[in-house]
Amino acid sequence: MNFIALWAALGVFLFGLIVMVIVSRVKRTWYTVYLANDDVVTAYRTGWDRLWRSDEAGIMMFHQEDGKDLRLSKHWIIKIVEN
Repeated sequence: MNFIALWAALGVFLFGLIVMVIVSRVKRTWYTVYLANDDVVTAYRTGWDRLWRSDEAGIMMFHQEDGKDLRLSKHWIIKIVEN
């Protein structure tokens, strides 16, 4: 009996994990990024970016409106505001 309950709990956990990954890849959080050279960039990040594409030592990863990757040096970023 406990063996069946263990497999059921594992199945529920895996289903929840799959749903979380799908939702995190779809949901976009938009940001306004202010740069040191007086440029202002509007870009987005997904939950997938925050979980699996963690920021490297000197670079932050965003996406432009057309979906292309946008890598910005952390040294050039003055402020990030969530829209």
